[in-house]
Amino acid sequence: MAASVINHALLYREKAVKKLKKDPECTAAIYMLDELDAFFKSTWFEELLEFSGAEGGVDKIREMITNEC
Repeated sequence: MAASVINHALLYREKAVKKLKKDPECTAAIYMLDELDAFFKSTWFEELLEFSGAEGGVDKIREMITNEC
């Protein structure tokens, strides 16, 4: 379940980034991206990732997200 939460957050973030590339003024996408970035910086994200047993760790996912934009 923890992995599912993380995967959905990654998918929603990807959709928000794509939307902003098409429409940089889209307030819904801006809000979504801000909320998701806050999630990925949170200790809750770190705990979910640890609990999920996903490989790569927090730093790898955060680096992937940073390099995406």
